[in-house]
Amino acid sequence: MSGQYLKAKRGNMGQFYVASMLEAGMLKRSDPLPLLDEGFGQDLARSFGSSIGSTADILLEGIEVGTVDRAALLEIGRDAHPACLPLESDEWSLLKSYLLGERLQFDQGARSRRSSAWLRLELLDRGIGTRDERPLRRAFYAREAPDGSPIDITGTTIDGWRAYQANEYGHVALECLLNGMVSLLPEFGGATSPATVIAALLEQALDEDARAQSWDAWARSLTEADEDDLAEPILRAIAQGAAGDEAIWQAALKLLAVLWVRWGNSQLGVLHEISRGAGPTGRSLAGVLQALTAASNSDVAGALLSVLQRHIVAEHMAIAGQKLAGSGTFTYHFLLADGEMSEGQLGKYTYTTPRLQNLTRFMGDAGLHAAEKVTAEGRRFLDAYQAH
Repeated sequence: MSGQYLKAKRGNMGQFYVASMLEAGMLKRSDPLPLLDEGFGQDLARSFGSSIGSTADILLEGIEVGTVDRAALLEIGRDAHPACLPLESDEWSLLKSYLLGERLQFDQGARSRRSSAWLRLELLDRGIGTRDERPLRRAFYAREAPDGSPIDITGTTIDGWRAYQANEYGHVALECLLNGMVSLLPEFGGATSPATVIAALLEQALDEDARAQSWDAWARSLTEADEDDLAEPILRAIAQGAAGDEAIWQAALKLLAVLWVRWGNSQLGVLHEISRGAGPTGRSLAGVLQALTAASNSDVAGALLSVLQRHIVAEHMAIAGQKLAGSGTFTYHFLLADGEMSEGQLGKYTYTTPRLQNLTRFMGDAGLHAAEKVTAEGRRFLDAYQAH
């Protein structure tokens, strides 16, 4: 499926990873391999077989024998492709039931999926298109519509997406600062201590007066700054794997400061939501802001030095090490040996809400929206679950 996942003209809601199938109750856990659930999973398998007719026999034979010839592959590709999902079939109805979270008692993610679908469809109805990434961010985070009017939706779902967005802003800032640190290593012959390169970055990004202020005073002087305005130039730079410059690094530092002022006291439960989703390790915006709170009486340079050493250098090494050990994937952007950073590599990063993007595509496949408008079917869904 490489290069094809979720790219069919329609029918993408019929594509699943094993983890999603377990969560949805299509499969049941078993050792060593998951087994088909006798209820929903079996119904879905039968409906798929009915949809593809005699091609099901070819698939089963291929599974049993272990080989498939070219002619069989062509037939499978023609009949089993997601875009061939028959409209209004039993398979279609079962997949749509899954998508809209109608099996609450069996499906672990049904409630959040249904409420996220409702929220995204409601925002589309308010003028935020399926590809409108920045307006969607503002809707979730600032609760502001494209015309500047407030978005009055409340509830755990939109609160969860606000927490996701806040964490994403933090990630964007740290990725930018990591690229900045890597870009400065050549000034020290390609290797130096983390403290030295962080100090060099701070010296270039912030003037002496700013560095000498207390973290608390400096951060609170930035309360009028807008997170999305700060993030936009950062995203443009790191999406290209660029090192950035003093202005970009300063924007990243200011973004951390504004996030700390906004959410550092656990206002509106954002830190709790982030911690709940990220786990207890502190590897999230919650951990960064808690560390900044602990250092808030220090000067700006001292507070950032301690926080960036932990949340960029130490956490990067720990996470990259876990990925290498767990999957053999090499994700290091620098090496650390004898107390010195070296072998720096710039990284790319883009803002992403993959689950929401996929859900939006699925809803289009299911006929809930078309041509950037909510359909009659989508309107019925919005009306039916308005109180949810």
